[in-house]
Parts: sequence; C-alpha cells; structure tokens
Amino acid sequence: MANVAKSPISETEEKPDQDVSETQDDLTSVEDAEIVEDEDVTSDATVEDDVSIDGDVVEDTPETLPEPAPEPQPAPSNGGGGFLMLLLGGVAAGAIGYGIATYTNTDTSAEMIAAQAEQIAALQDRLDNLPPVDLSGVEARIEDVATEVNATVAASVEALTAQITQLDERLAQVERQPNADGTLSDTALAAYQAELDALRAELETQQGAVMTAAAQAEADLAEARAEAERLEQEALAAAEAAEARAAINRIATAVDTGASFADALASFDGEAPAALTAAAEIGVATTAELVADFPAVARAALASARSEGVSGDEGGLGGFLRSQFDVRSTSPQEGPGPDAVLSRAEAAVKEGRIADALAEIEALPEVSRAEMTDWTARAQARSDVLDALSSLSETYQ
Repeated sequence: MANVAKSPISETEEKPDQDVSETQDDLTSVEDAEIVEDEDVTSDATVEDDVSIDGDVVEDTPETLPEPAPEPQPAPSNGGGGFLMLLLGGVAAGAIGYGIATYTNTDTSAEMIAAQAEQIAALQDRLDNLPPVDLSGVEARIEDVATEVNATVAASVEALTAQITQLDERLAQVERQPNADGTLSDTALAAYQAELDALRAELETQQGAVMTAAAQAEADLAEARAEAERLEQEALAAAEAAEARAAINRIATAVDTGASFADALASFDGEAPAALTAAAEIGVATTAELVADFPAVARAALASARSEGVSGDEGGLGGFLRSQFDVRSTSPQEGPGPDAVLSRAEAAVKEGRIADALAEIEALPEVSRAEMTDWTARAQARSDVLDALSSLSETYQ
C-alpha cells in the first residue's frame, strides 16, 4: 500500500483581537501545518487495480487429451471499480474534512466540526455498505473445469480399457482355434500381441498425460484461491486503514479545538495509545490557552527564583529594579538564568513547539518549576497526545 502523507497536526497560535480578514491572511504563515496530498488517492487507486477479480480466470479444457491441458489465463476484470471509488471518495472526504478543520478560524470551529462529522458519517455509511468480494464465480468455474477434465479422462480410460478387453478376448479365441493341421498360427498370435502391446503403451501414455493435467489443474486451482484470498485481504486492510485515518482526523480536530475526543476515539478500531485514552474525556489544552496562561506562571516562577536568590540577576541597581517591578524578558534571551530560560520557553510555546518549551523549563531551579506545575502538566498532556497522533498517522498512512 502506498504511503499517505502524515496526518496534519497543526499547532496554531490563537490571537483573539484580530478580525476575520487578518486571520485569513495569517493562515498562510501558520507553522507546522501540513495538508494531506494526493498520494493517498494514488495509493488507493493501486488497490482498485488489485481488487478487480470478477472475470473468469480459467479457460475451458479441450475435449480431447492428446496433449496436456493448457494453463488457464486470467481474463480482464471489470467488477471492482465501484468498491474502490467508494474508498477513494472516503479518503478524499477525510482529507478535505481535516484540511477545513485545520485552517478555518477558531471562531467557526464548531461549524467546521459539524461539517467534518457529517462527512465522516457519510464515509462510515459507505464503508458499512461495501459489497463483499464475490469469489463464487471464480471457484465455480475452476470446479467446472476440473469436473470436465476428470470426466474426459474417465471416458478415455474406459474406452481404451474396453478395446484392450476386446483384443484380449479375440486373442484368446485365436489361441483356442487350431490350424487345418491342428496347430496354432504363430504369426497371427504375434500380430495380435503386438497390437495389444501398442494399445497398452498408448494407455500408459494417456494415463501419464491425464495425471499431469490433473496435477496442473489442482495447482492452478490452489494458486487462484490463494490469489483471491490475498486480494480480499488487501481490500479489507485498505478499508480498515481508511476508517482508522478518518477516526485519527476526528481526534486531531478535537485536539486542535481543545474539545473531548472520546467519541472519535471509540470509532478507532485499533489499539489506542495510553496518552489518547487518558485525555479523551476532557480533551487537552489548546496552544492558544497555553500561550495565554504562560506569562502569569512565568512571573510567579521568576519571582520565586529571585526570592530564593537563584535568579542569577541579583545585585546592582538593575537587579533591584527587576525584582521590585517584576521585570521579565518577553523576547528570547541567551543564557542559563531563569529569566532567559523562561523567555525561550515562551517563544517556543508561541510557535507551537510545546515539547521544546517543556525541555527549556526542565533547566529552571526547583522553586521555579514548582510554580509551573499545573501549566507544565497541561502542556505535557498536549505534547503526549500530539506524539500519539503522529505515531498513529505513520502506522495508518
């Protein structure tokens, strides 16, 4: 199965004070957003070619058996297109739904989620009504050919056996008839014996050809059944993967908006990662919420560091003023001090790099990290969910 692009898991920064036109302009610069490309359609088109198996796969066996039966050749199929068109439509619907949910302004997220739900419901309905792969025609045709071969072979063997029996009887009569002088004709006996030997040799040849044809027919039947089973399994796997991708897209949409994704997770038939199961009922904090809450917890963390004398900016008039007025850097700064670390963490959060922000916070003094416990837990939950979605997207691409 061909690769499908990684499911988009965008982390966009919410800016509540901007109007609609500004939000639309900003959509072109949102970082880390990806749109599912057409490779998924190409992948599923390949499956369509593989699933077409409704045509005859075995030719008629000749009536006479002087030579081994020809190897059956598969005929073109034209019965599997409808199934794959449904599949392609489902994949396209999932991709369109996700793209709309990802890039639409958060003020209209409820409408977009409703539209996504309708599209996914239509996809689910199509998948539920997919017709099963009908192999009865192929198996019936193969069984008919095998029956014809067996009947022809049996008739030929019976005819040859009858001829041999007649010759045996004639030879026996000749052997019992004396010549005029009371002796048997050696020439006549030799002629009959030669004819009998020739018929027996022909019978053995025919039996060998029959055995070869029967073995070939049996091998062809086994191969056809194996191929039919393989195609059926591929079709089922493709349908299951499409359902899984639809469920993953619904979960990703809920994560982007901070909503619960318990229903979307319930529609996922695979094994769900623990991070998704733990956060499904209440959802996770959005990037915008984490950005909005960061300044307050950062000031508290920096104040604790300064009160404990571990801020690194004590002494001098500058340090006194920073402590008195609770001054904090809001642009990324270099250095190991708490103020510089918090400035870099805040920049990472604004860019949607939650994991990088958490890594920066780990470098803070213990007293500062204690002030950020709640914020860190919410950020960690979101980071874990995003990692789980990324892993699932790679599995079902």
